Amino acid sequence: MSCCCIPIGSGPKLILSQTFTGQGTVSFTSDIDSTYDTYMFVMTEIATSSDSASFQVNFHDSSGTNLTKTTTTFNAAHSENGTGGELGYNTGTDLAQSTNPQDLADYNMGNDADQCLAGILYLYSPSSTTYVKQFMSTTQFYENGNQSWNMFVAGYVNTTTAVAQVSFTTNTGTFSGTIAMYGT
Repeated sequence: MSCCCIPIGSGPKLILSQTFTGQGTVSFTSDIDSTYDTYMFVMTEIATSSDSASFQVNFHDSSGTNLTKTTTTFNAAHSENGTGGELGYNTGTDLAQSTNPQDLADYNMGNDADQCLAGILYLYSPSSTTYVKQFMSTTQFYENGNQSWNMFVAGYVNTTTAVAQVSFTTNTGTFSGTIAMYGT
């Protein structure tokens, strides 16, 4: 009788986890190489010091140079009081051939004691020197207007240079939480 189970030892492999308080930027500057086809960044309890902050990501080559991205975003939202439900394309957070950081949560993040973000970012084939690098993320955060926001981002790093570093930041203030990098 055969088993349709996941083999022992398969699945994501934890490479590095960083827990931090009051940081302006958190970077992963090593171990992004050809070892894995996909790198997964798991973000938990990300809290910002500033109300109405954006939580962002950027991709860099081995020298730390910001790489060019083209992206698209959409979001779903719903208020605590049962009003304000929406699903929409978010043109304000798209990037078109830009080296700027990409918003993973737009300017609506709240900074109350109970407001935070959780999410996952996937980066595919970062070491390829033939193709552009695809990425996508889903984040869930408590918005400063007492809404639940789910933001979806997808795009590509438009270079055949390897992506060797990934950094997370906010557009204002500092942030705290945990970001773990896995290989799959």
